[in-house]
Amino acid sequence: MLLSILLLVVLFSLLWFATERPKPVLITAVFLAPWGGLDIDVGVRLTAFRIAMVLLAMACLLRLIPRSSGKRFLRPSILFVALFIYAVIRSLLQTSLLPSAPFELSLGAGALRLPYARAILQILMFALELSPILVVPFILNKNLDILLVGRVYILSCVILAILGWFQLSCWYSVNWNPFPIGLLDSLRTGEVREGISSYEGIDLYRMNSFGGEPKNLAQSLAVALILLQTIQAYWRMTCGRSLSLIWAFLFLSMLLTLSTSGYVLWTVGTVLLWTFTAIIKIGHRRHISLFRSNNAQITLVVATLSVAVLLVWTTEFRKGINWLEVVEERTIGRDFIEDFDAATIDFLADQQWYIWAGVGLGNIHLYANDYLPDYAAKYAPQAAFVAKSGYLKLVSELGLVGLTLFLIWAGSEIWHLFRIEKLCHRLPDAVQVCHLAVAMAQFGTIIVACYLLRGGYIVMQTFLTLGLLVTLRREMSEL
Repeated sequence: MLLSILLLVVLFSLLWFATERPKPVLITAVFLAPWGGLDIDVGVRLTAFRIAMVLLAMACLLRLIPRSSGKRFLRPSILFVALFIYAVIRSLLQTSLLPSAPFELSLGAGALRLPYARAILQILMFALELSPILVVPFILNKNLDILLVGRVYILSCVILAILGWFQLSCWYSVNWNPFPIGLLDSLRTGEVREGISSYEGIDLYRMNSFGGEPKNLAQSLAVALILLQTIQAYWRMTCGRSLSLIWAFLFLSMLLTLSTSGYVLWTVGTVLLWTFTAIIKIGHRRHISLFRSNNAQITLVVATLSVAVLLVWTTEFRKGINWLEVVEERTIGRDFIEDFDAATIDFLADQQWYIWAGVGLGNIHLYANDYLPDYAAKYAPQAAFVAKSGYLKLVSELGLVGLTLFLIWAGSEIWHLFRIEKLCHRLPDAVQVCHLAVAMAQFGTIIVACYLLRGGYIVMQTFLTLGLLVTLRREMSEL
């Protein structure tokens, strides 16, 4: 009883602070976005970022109703409203048609993972995922705030990487992992997991820090790397060597996660950024030294990989590991389509009528469980899962209709920035804002593309970025 009262006092105190000082709370939420290891599973996975966003959403609502600050509220795009309403209605309609949960799932998952409870709860989680689209523009009002968000995210990833190096040092030297997966949730369950890959009987320890699983950390670091590359491309003259050193440190840290998904995400993002480089060069925007920046990035990649080769050669000499075979196994030797994606694809191929409207938010595991590959059945029998690729998650839950609405809405936000930038770039007072608009529009395009292709683990970063795009569009519209 006393613990419950104390918890309520803490929550109300945080809500009051979020209402009175929303910007520091939002910046804190941005800092916590890559810290996926600060989570607790209560039937849904609640991370520190999600809890902060819940508080901010409630605080913004409290500020909107009674105060004049509500005049700053930016009405959302009609496309955004259409996507949200369609997702909610489609999911509610599907609740009456849900199959029963598998017997094993019913026994071990708790009430919140049973079909009807989960179906309703996933609607609330979807609203929480989209909340940055409304919350971020309501709180931030200057382009300097947008730059601050980028710096805070990079700082957060640097701290995570430092903790990750400390983790690997302890792990390899004294065989102690200070940050196992599920450390916070273990206070409730008493269970933790280790990020270990075995190769010919030798354990390879994978960095995860407080980023969640190694692939969560890897994809968060990949986003930070792409953001740093964008900064170096557009503000090369103001970027010192420190940013290059930070980039190299984060890149090497990402390699030590041994996460294929992180490597793919960074590769896709880098190729897209270099593609934009060529397009802008053709457009003769001389104020952006992108090709020179690309050369610098290539040099950094080669130098960082050389350091990595030196480190792994030392390990190979000591432990007898053939790292070329390990790299092959973790990259080209793996299936590009992962377990839950493969099950989702097979289900949709078998029952094609669901491709158009989907099965509702968070429900795909009830339909695709029997389509899991044999290897996945060993570690995820009767699990509540979703597709990992963003496009496949949207198609499986909301169908092609939902995917189309998302693409049109996200595309329109990016297109608005390009359009307004063309109208405003000749205004002397708008040069810096227009410069930021082009960079943010391209970074937003890259993040959305990565989310659709392989970014099921960067949902928070994706919608935070889209929220920043909406914020910048509002500011440029007022010029």
